[in-house]
Amino acid sequence: MIVFKTFWRIMKRYWWIVFIYVAILTSLSVINLNAAPVTDFVDTKPEITIVSQDSSDLTTKPFTKNFLDYLSKNTKIIDLKESETTDALFYQKISMILYLPEDLESKILSGQKITLDYRTSGNYTAELSKNLIKRYFELQKTEILESKNSSKEQSNTPSEDSEKIISRLNQKLDQSPTVRLASKNATNLSKIAAFFNFASYTIMAIILYVTCFINASFNKSSVKKRTMVSSLHLKKYNFSLLLANSIFAFSVFALLTTLSFFVLGNIVLTPFFIYEILNILLYTLAALTLAELVSTFNLSRDAVSGVVNLLSLAPAFLSGAFVPTYFLPSFVLTIAHIFPTYWFIDTNNKITTLTEFNFNSFLTILPNLLVLVLFSIIFIVANLVLSKKKRVNI
Repeated sequence: MIVFKTFWRIMKRYWWIVFIYVAILTSLSVINLNAAPVTDFVDTKPEITIVSQDSSDLTTKPFTKNFLDYLSKNTKIIDLKESETTDALFYQKISMILYLPEDLESKILSGQKITLDYRTSGNYTAELSKNLIKRYFELQKTEILESKNSSKEQSNTPSEDSEKIISRLNQKLDQSPTVRLASKNATNLSKIAAFFNFASYTIMAIILYVTCFINASFNKSSVKKRTMVSSLHLKKYNFSLLLANSIFAFSVFALLTTLSFFVLGNIVLTPFFIYEILNILLYTLAALTLAELVSTFNLSRDAVSGVVNLLSLAPAFLSGAFVPTYFLPSFVLTIAHIFPTYWFIDTNNKITTLTEFNFNSFLTILPNLLVLVLFSIIFIVANLVLSKKKRVNI
């Protein structure tokens, strides 16, 4: 009990570390949650400029005219002189310059595959423009081919065929998909995931800092020598120190889990929160075993600060604790696989995609949880090997 009590006496010096990290987590989480939520959907119309290489009156060409009407309805057409288009594209005042060839109408009537020349800014609205144009010409080609097959059986004039084709084409184009926002449950799970993704850094930093600092006090040469000549058995000494470290680590787990109820409110009242708790628990265990491993190197206080920043801050940046993973390059995420933080955050993100709470949904996150357990085992084995070598050297 002497070692256990001494641990908590030393711990009093480091409460400020816990307070600072928890305060940062709380303040940033509150700011994030108070941001205006997205509750509606606004259709985006890309801004494009059309350059016609046909000098004739386009209104006399029904298919070309219908295509231009379609673009007017689904995009915002910006009228510019051809000499102004390059600058407008560079400064992203428009997302596309579309060139209409002189023989566009004849190509449409012949049923050819239509490929238009264009220049784009490369942003997402440019891709939207390309998709709109591609969809239009694919549907139009289908209607023209069907009309040619049916015209063999019926005697219609070319103008009647054109009107029917355009009418059917416009009916299909008007069949736009219904856009539905994410369910309330998915939105709440995303908020929970965002909180704990940032908390991954808090958990790792607190446990590493405090555990390494306190263990460094016990690992001082003078303390080690007094311990070895005392009547206290070495196994009992190590067990008491490990017990104190474990209680501290799981106190951090309990503190942040409790904090989530105050910060997130009622949205944590979902069965999927059980998965979050299990994920945090295993991540805390990985952080504790890593801290014990680092402590075996008897680092100085300055060295501990550097190592803790390396093992907590770097994985947080690489794994998506501060920036959503879909913004990170694939090679960065590949590197992040070597850290427990990545698997913890990946589990949180997977939980946001779950719709049913059952055994199959648990199987979705089980591989990640097993990886966290594997990390803990690796750290424990490495710690035992290093500790044994140090005892032999002594």
